[in-house]
Amino acid sequence: MEAIEKAKVFWVGVDNGDCTDNKIQKRVRTRVERSNETKQASQAKEVVPYKIISSVFGNLRSKPLHLLSSSELVGFIEQITEVEGPVHCDVITKRICDLAGLRRAGARIQQSVQNGIRHAAQLEKIKLQGNFAWSPNDRTLNVRDRSLLDQTEKKLQWVAPEEIMLALEKTVLSSFSIHRDEAISHCIDLLGFKRATVGLCEVVD
Repeated sequence: MEAIEKAKVFWVGVDNGDCTDNKIQKRVRTRVERSNETKQASQAKEVVPYKIISSVFGNLRSKPLHLLSSSELVGFIEQITEVEGPVHCDVITKRICDLAGLRRAGARIQQSVQNGIRHAAQLEKIKLQGNFAWSPNDRTLNVRDRSLLDQTEKKLQWVAPEEIMLALEKTVLSSFSIHRDEAISHCIDLLGFKRATVGLCEVVD
């Protein structure tokens, strides 16, 4: 919902030509002055493949996951967030299960991981914003292409609002003129959701 409201405010400013964000106004003017070829090359560099953590330091199979304490889970949560952040808490749970060789997370495992996430945030090993964990290390937010992910992981609700807004902003700023529906479709495409279904469009609009 936060991403939806921000997108609406952003679009109103763009549509009316009265966007109050000086940084956005400056970037719009800069982008308009570029040639189409330069803009396309620049945009291609701004989108990176989504990277899934493949291994972690430590043993997630030493005992049943639901018996791992919050302190024992912190290190794994921190490593996952460092690679995939901003990452939805449900994705962290899924990664921990995958790395432990489990197909799904039962209620007890879900609760244990959620407790571990909160504990990691308290220790400042991660930054928790809503349902998303961010690395505390300063780094640039990128739009990530999820086209190669398993279909079960292609959920727009698992994309941080800030990343959705960045994809939408890049789409608008890289175009001389673009219709709202076309911009939303391209934004979704940048994120790796190749089919702009009604549901996906409604989330971004």
